[in-house]
Amino acid sequence: MISPSDRQILHLLNRSAFGPAPGDPDRVRRIGPKAYLEEQLNPAGLDDSEVERRLQQLPTLTMSSEELIEYYPPPRKAGKARNGAAVAQNTSRQPAPEQANAMESERPRNRQAMSAEQRLAALKGPRRVLVELAREEVWRAVYSQRQLQEVMVQFWMNHFNIYARKGPDRWLLTSFERDAIRPFALGRFEDLLVATARSPAMLFYLDNWRSSAPPLKYVETLEQRRISSQGGEYEREAFVGRGPFGRGMRYRRARRQDAKNRSQSRGLNENYGRELMELHTLGVNGGFTQ
Repeated sequence: MISPSDRQILHLLNRSAFGPAPGDPDRVRRIGPKAYLEEQLNPAGLDDSEVERRLQQLPTLTMSSEELIEYYPPPRKAGKARNGAAVAQNTSRQPAPEQANAMESERPRNRQAMSAEQRLAALKGPRRVLVELAREEVWRAVYSQRQLQEVMVQFWMNHFNIYARKGPDRWLLTSFERDAIRPFALGRFEDLLVATARSPAMLFYLDNWRSSAPPLKYVETLEQRRISSQGGEYEREAFVGRGPFGRGMRYRRARRQDAKNRSQSRGLNENYGRELMELHTLGVNGGFTQ
């Protein structure tokens, strides 16, 4: 039967770590839950040389986004075309059925015979980048002494979610985890929020890179006050007069022209602002409107 103190220790390890590793309950019992938690809240004082030594096998983790794009580019379309032509050219030289079966039976054994390092080295392009990032997360969860920090890194990576396979984010996500999330995982939320907002990965994922300053256009309102505008419906309605077929047709033509102007100068993209409110900070029912 588990004693109340052991139940408290297991609860602490399940909440502040990725579960109890061998020897963890004995150590917490020896130094006390409070001392263990103080250690986890100050991860710089914990020796993490074992996991850092393992991470040296993953070169992409220390590369900049520019280096990742340079050294792990996407497959070239020309290469795909050449491969397709080669396949089409060799269709008349298909192996005999018994030979094909023998080749097929060899492939799984060859893949199984490869070590994890060999399989990783065989990966090309951005897939290698994402696999190394995933491997880092698993290794840190298993081997790191800084368990609370790793739990919070994964928590914030989920909170500030980015889809890895959206365009350039294949190469930007490594920097996002390393430079925007990890340094602030146990710090102030404001610092974390600003770091994610400035991250190229977030800028691209939530389309904030599409934002541009619209040309400033001033119009006279009926009250003779000057306001800045992109040509909105209020100003259009104020100045559009009655045409030969009535005001409605003239107004619809003005609105169509206004949509064309907006497509030429997009202005602010609202996607990041909406997610900032709904997901990152206030929540869906946080007291704001669209």
